[in-house]
Amino acid sequence: MEHLSLECAASSLLASGATAGWDWWDVIARPDRTVALVLGEVMGHGDTVAGLAGALGSTVRAITSEGHGPETVMANARRWACRRGVMATMFLGLLDVESARLRFCSAGHPPPVILSCGAVSLISLVPGPPLGTGWPQTETWGEIELKPGDTLVVYSEGLAGRDGLAEPRLMTALRRAADRDCDVPILCQVAVATVEAGGHDRTVLAVKVQ
Repeated sequence: MEHLSLECAASSLLASGATAGWDWWDVIARPDRTVALVLGEVMGHGDTVAGLAGALGSTVRAITSEGHGPETVMANARRWACRRGVMATMFLGLLDVESARLRFCSAGHPPPVILSCGAVSLISLVPGPPLGTGWPQTETWGEIELKPGDTLVVYSEGLAGRDGLAEPRLMTALRRAADRDCDVPILCQVAVATVEAGGHDRTVLAVKVQ
């Protein structure tokens, strides 16, 4: 397969009354010609938690951009969270820009959504425990192959229902956006606005393969 082109965008809305966010997201080019896709949320409230989210995000970026394997990235994120008494969820995906294969895992994070040929579906994902639990953990990794035109959508807990899956209103909004062939930034803005403000930030990271 030829070298893929990726269109990436993200959008975030803060929880009601918040002055700083507890979600973080990142898109990181790696030396092995993969792109890391990260979205996480630190549990708790207040500016201190927001600072921890920024510090955890910076730690994950530093390890990931050095080219370490995904198992090493997750292990270091877990150790960092345990040392600082931080509880967080995190999705990590590595997208190969030549084969279009996405390898991914979750530390307590909701499963992402894929928009493909007008259809919207959840990706099967077996989440491990959140970061900071201290439980011994071997990550469960999934793998899918994306096609040109597919869009991967990763979202934070504020857009998940009580079952831990994408809120039905989010799925409906994504389906409508796919029907209208919205560009990626508009899709993200529409998605974060589908659920009323509450106790969680609402963040969407979307990546379209072209």
